Amino acid sequence: MGDIQFQKKSMARMESAAANEGNTVLFVSHNMGAISALTTTALYLERGRVAAFGPTQQVVNAYLADHCRSGGTWTAQAKSGHPLQILEVRMLDLEENVQDEFEAHLGFLV
Repeated sequence: MGDIQFQKKSMARMESAAANEGNTVLFVSHNMGAISALTTTALYLERGRVAAFGPTQQVVNAYLADHCRSGGTWTAQAKSGHPLQILEVRMLDLEENVQDEFEAHLGFLV
């Protein structure tokens, strides 16, 4: 539970620092939700080189396009002895068609 509290406190401080005009905050993360919520401009580095720079949404989409391509379906290579395991993941659009490209937006479907 302490980690969640720490994360909330850290996010609140980042939001506060970013809200002050004239401040520049460098936020480094792989958490696309946090990046989308806290930044307006993003820099995506791939192996030490600039892969994308610009409005956050465009950069997040570029990152996801580069790192989330799996044909829309992932299947485990082998079962483990663990009682809880993920054996297959399928990414579906709203019509339940398998997709491998989505626009990233902050929010959740309920």
